[in-house]
Amino acid sequence: MTSPADLLRDYIQRTVAHLPDDLQELADEIGEVVRYPAAESWELKGPSDTWAFLSDVGLPKSCPTMIELDANAQDLGDFVRIGCTNYGDPVCIEKASGAVVYLEHDGDQRRHQINTSPLTFLGSICAYDKRALQTTRETIRALDPDAIAEGQWWHNAISS
Repeated sequence: MTSPADLLRDYIQRTVAHLPDDLQELADEIGEVVRYPAAESWELKGPSDTWAFLSDVGLPKSCPTMIELDANAQDLGDFVRIGCTNYGDPVCIEKASGAVVYLEHDGDQRRHQINTSPLTFLGSICAYDKRALQTTRETIRALDPDAIAEGQWWHNAISS
């Protein structure tokens, strides 16, 4: 099994490999990683060592499909905000389920699941390849079948 650190390293290397030299600033931005040292204190479902990779390895700051993560995690009660979508919707980890979700910032803050866990979120990010969407779809389906269901974040991102 590939470790989270290996997944993240391979993703960053693959993503920046084809960038021309004059886009080094973009390559540096793509290579930025956000770590959450307080993750083990967030009271997330499951054993704390499940979440250790969030503080030790982290997640890419700029994720495909227009998600930006930041190190300023915010406790929102039932959720911990770790970033936002390009629409301004908070991207969070739901404490009770451990799922990565986004909350609609317009209206009633309706919850939409992105992945069932931060680890499957990392796997989905790392699987994303704009040049091979069918392979991306199959890989994400194997990691987290619900994430690719019609109407879900990854289904919409890969179908567009």
